[in-house]
Amino acid sequence: MELSKILKTFYRLLSGEKSKDHVASISSYHRVQASKEYDLALEYLRNHLEIWGYEVIVHEYPADGSTLYSDGWPARIGWSLYEGELKIIKPHEYVVCNTNESPLAVVVHSRAIDEFETEVIDVGRGVSDNDYKTDVEGKLVLASGPTRPVHYMAVERRGALGILFYDEKIERYTRRYRALWPYYNEIDKIGVMFSLSLNEATRLRSLLRRGQVIARGFVKSEFYKSSLKILEVYLPGKSSDEFMLLVAHLCHPKPGAHDNASGSGLLLEIARVFKMAVDRGDISLEKGLKLIWVPEFYGTIAYIESHKRELENVLGVLNLDMVGAYQDKTGGVINVIGVPPFSQSALPLLAYNILSRSIELLRREKGYVIKYSYGKYSGGSDHHVFVDPILSIPATAYIQWPDKFWHTDADSIDNIDPLILKAVGVAASTLSTLILTVKDSVDLTKLAHMTTNSALSLLADLSTRYENITPEKLRYMGELYRRAILSLLRLSKETCTEEVIERYSSRLIAHVNLLIDSLQEVSKKTITKEVHDGRVFRRTKKVPLNISEVLRALPYERALFWYEVQDVRDLAGLLYYMLDGRKTVSDIFKELKYYLDNVNVDMFNKILEDLEISGWIEKLS
Repeated sequence: MELSKILKTFYRLLSGEKSKDHVASISSYHRVQASKEYDLALEYLRNHLEIWGYEVIVHEYPADGSTLYSDGWPARIGWSLYEGELKIIKPHEYVVCNTNESPLAVVVHSRAIDEFETEVIDVGRGVSDNDYKTDVEGKLVLASGPTRPVHYMAVERRGALGILFYDEKIERYTRRYRALWPYYNEIDKIGVMFSLSLNEATRLRSLLRRGQVIARGFVKSEFYKSSLKILEVYLPGKSSDEFMLLVAHLCHPKPGAHDNASGSGLLLEIARVFKMAVDRGDISLEKGLKLIWVPEFYGTIAYIESHKRELENVLGVLNLDMVGAYQDKTGGVINVIGVPPFSQSALPLLAYNILSRSIELLRREKGYVIKYSYGKYSGGSDHHVFVDPILSIPATAYIQWPDKFWHTDADSIDNIDPLILKAVGVAASTLSTLILTVKDSVDLTKLAHMTTNSALSLLADLSTRYENITPEKLRYMGELYRRAILSLLRLSKETCTEEVIERYSSRLIAHVNLLIDSLQEVSKKTITKEVHDGRVFRRTKKVPLNISEVLRALPYERALFWYEVQDVRDLAGLLYYMLDGRKTVSDIFKELKYYLDNVNVDMFNKILEDLEISGWIEKLS
């Protein structure tokens, strides 16, 4: 089936408006992982899928705050919010916030309390001893620091009743989504917690500068042993047990329209369209299509742990996470998560090629322009679990970033753009169909051609930025993409395909050499940073890096660095996957500096030290 025909089929069938309707319904639930409203959102999906004729499977895994998944990811604990309110009663009475206006007014995992009345103390960021100049025992502290460090300093060490959080880096009228994620045995140590907008916090700070402030309030919430639920549906292929996997995380507090009701709602529409297209004979799948809705990271890791044998047949994973907000309103572009330095596959390059075609089709038909890009690899969502070199499953994601309303109560349905949903949905459906209809070397040649063209386009663009790009960087990226092209061999069992793929990979390197020759004539850029370190490390766990667990294992001051320094978590995720027990620290640093262009040496070394201290890596030599 020709690519243009597949694109037009899904363009005709897939509705951005229906997708947005699903987003609106899903975002009406407070979908905290392992909560009662998460289950309600899942039932919404189940009802629609069963109406369309799918056999729905719901997998359940313990969410008891103590079960350990894969030796590194302790299970979430069930928690549900029912109601909460915060008032100021002195120097005068007014309501600061309540959950009728925004469920995010109460921090996820706040303790329940029938009623309290106590003094409020401003502690600034609330993360250092110097912030606590007054006794806060039994009182509420007003703080802008990260959730867990402030809770440790105020509640656990000093006996504060609770915390009023605010964030100085978001829109003044919005409140930040915050959560504590405790173990089961920590529940009794938790304080009462509210999340304030900067406007609310500013008013409160103004009152505190003039004298004593007394607050009154309550929280009705509940901890309980629950389950992580994953919903799965499957469309079988005609001739193989192999399948493509589409995934979206269903969780996140209300509204969470973009993050990630958008991915979940779009995946539901993709399920409808695929079932219709297959039943009507519009497309015929040689291999199967599986769709899953998950609690982010924790549900995915539990699922993988119980489906390892089945996942040997997966051809690729496409993650849909934040896939359709108005770009002029939220400030983002649709990104394709790029080929990682540790586990290369053609999927990101194909995803980029197909997305560009889908967006161009929408521009021609509707006159609508959508910004998109191909980016460096970054984790932060469920694709990161699958690309783990231990699994080495081809995976990428469509994700719109940045979003100035991310993790706030302004992430509402009003921000959702049905035309972007349509463009991403058409791209995801077309990409899946292309992979699932490969039968012979002719089909594989077409994919190799598309992959190579994407790689050449990206490399050519890279070479034009000669002020900042070195020939070594270009050579490194060319080799990365060459290995990505070679990964296409897993899509076909025909022996003649090896010659086809090798031809395209050789063509790529020939073009790279031409680009390098041209670049050497004009580029004066050199990358001088080096790390001279012959040590060799390897991971101690066969799971993705759980940064929350790393921080729990570190002394407080060392852990605070991970909360306060931007980009440390992304770099740690890359570094951890690259510690394979063979490469030296110097080798890994060199790869990262070529891949990322700029690596902070001090941050790199500190991450390495902290991973060793926390027991997530060990030195071999």
